[in-house]
Amino acid sequence: MNSELFIIDFESSKSKRYYQLYERITRLIKDGSLREGEKLPSIRVLSEKLGISKNTVTKSYSLLETNGFLHSEDKKGYFVTHSEKSAPKKSPSKPRGKDDSDDSVPTVEAILRMRGNSIPDFSPAEEQEKPVIGIEDAATGEHNPKENPVPVKTQDDTEHPLLHSFRKILSAHSLIFPPSPFGLSSLRKEISSLVSRQFSISTEPEQIIVGNSQLHLLWMTLQIRSLSSPCRKSDGMGLLRLASQLTDGSVQTIQPRVAFNGDCPSAVKKIFSSKNIPSVTLTASDLPSKISQASDGQATVFFTRSSEHPSAYSSQLLSWSKSRSYRSVIEFDDLAPSSRETRLKSKDIDDTVIYIGRLCPSTPVEAAFAVLPKDICADYQQHYDMLDCTLPLLNQLAIADFIGKGSADV
Repeated sequence: MNSELFIIDFESSKSKRYYQLYERITRLIKDGSLREGEKLPSIRVLSEKLGISKNTVTKSYSLLETNGFLHSEDKKGYFVTHSEKSAPKKSPSKPRGKDDSDDSVPTVEAILRMRGNSIPDFSPAEEQEKPVIGIEDAATGEHNPKENPVPVKTQDDTEHPLLHSFRKILSAHSLIFPPSPFGLSSLRKEISSLVSRQFSISTEPEQIIVGNSQLHLLWMTLQIRSLSSPCRKSDGMGLLRLASQLTDGSVQTIQPRVAFNGDCPSAVKKIFSSKNIPSVTLTASDLPSKISQASDGQATVFFTRSSEHPSAYSSQLLSWSKSRSYRSVIEFDDLAPSSRETRLKSKDIDDTVIYIGRLCPSTPVEAAFAVLPKDICADYQQHYDMLDCTLPLLNQLAIADFIGKGSADV
């Protein structure tokens, strides 16, 4: 085959190289330059010819195979499957919009169905054709025929088809959805609906961040910096640095400081201490006194667990937060998933509380989520723009499917 057909000016497009190669080969197949059954250059040959990595060519070939343009044969290579003349006509596909971008992603059931279909069954006819092995009876010395036991499937027999299915899903998904620090929109929609039903927390899916644990989401949230306020040099960082960018009606800059209970979990204290974040330890027994201590200590962030404050005092904590533009409240939900106690966030009409919750153990995998106030969502997006969600893609798909079927609570 003439490999000159595949020459591409990669610098002329902003698309990923594997996708440029995918589009090039697709056009060659559709215009008849590559005919059905024709073998494509090997991954090594094409990577050397185009000056790109083998992984790039492999990813492109895998996507072409997923979409039905190619098929692979062991130790032989990739061959054209699809052509304009031979391919069955398909109805025009619906344009993908933002709201339905996840609709084509296979569900967990679809993945398992693919797995089951890919593993060969043993029919009765095959059972009858099995060779007979002669064994000698130890007591009588007679030679008695005995059927060979049914072959046991090895781990490879079930693992390889499943990995192949996952690889196809991941290849298609990386093409359709760019990395997002927030997580899949389908999962965020399900969580938004879930917390609204169970805890009366009103939020938009765009305000939700998905992660692998509450502590990690807390650590990431503390890194947010506001880029819309005048910046002043400060030793503070992240969310706490917001305080050093504003003044309390005076010339003096407000210093960042976090307030938390004396019995605050040690893991949370480690997060604050590892970043040298100044703190105020609250020793009072009731919330009004704690709020007073936080004010006297010039705290800018009030860290509280959902189990720490009675709902009767929630308005006082919200008033403390709203009274100064540089103050924030972080609610860390430590209540049992079955608990229907009022969460502070459900009373947060002005959208000032950062809520960090978790999905209960009834979900297939452990996961957590945070609800951010709308005015700092853009800061989070900008700060983590180059990163992807910390929860693996397949876990996100599984949890979204699980919640969507009413099988999970937070």
